[in-house]
Amino acid sequence: MEQFLITPAAGKRLIAKTLANHPAIKKALKNGTLVIVAGTTNGYVAEEIFRTNNMSNDFSRGRFFRGITLPPTQSVTVEGRLADESKFPGDVVITRGVWQKGKTIADVVDTLKEGDVILKGANALDLTRKQAAILIGHPKAGTIGLALPASGLNNRPVFIVSFTFIVISF
Repeated sequence: MEQFLITPAAGKRLIAKTLANHPAIKKALKNGTLVIVAGTTNGYVAEEIFRTNNMSNDFSRGRFFRGITLPPTQSVTVEGRLADESKFPGDVVITRGVWQKGKTIADVVDTLKEGDVILKGANALDLTRKQAAILIGHPKAGTIGLALPASGLNNRPVFIVSFTFIVISF
């Protein structure tokens, strides 16, 4: 077995390229809804999905995150978010190939149906179990608090497709 060392940015790009070609994601892009929940790795995923599907956009991953861990000298809210979120673009919600600019998971979660996909980045890893995990800083469980109940309503599976991603397919 060979091992390779890559930068975090290269790892995120590799994950993004893989997910952009995942059959469930391609199907949701064509026939349903794909929700890419804001996150630093998901920014790369959104870029790759826009690029590989020739979707014109002005997406920028610069502020495409909610909670973030910063040095103690930089201020964040008690939920770990930037105090000024005026440049937060919203999540990427694509319905039948059209970007619903400015929408978030909260806007569409109740309308998701079979075949729709939510991409939710993980920010923790259980090395013993080799499972992705999410450290929740929001008092109401944040975006995963929206996504998981929606997937469970119709007994839909939750797939972990890489160590930094959870894909919820409806």
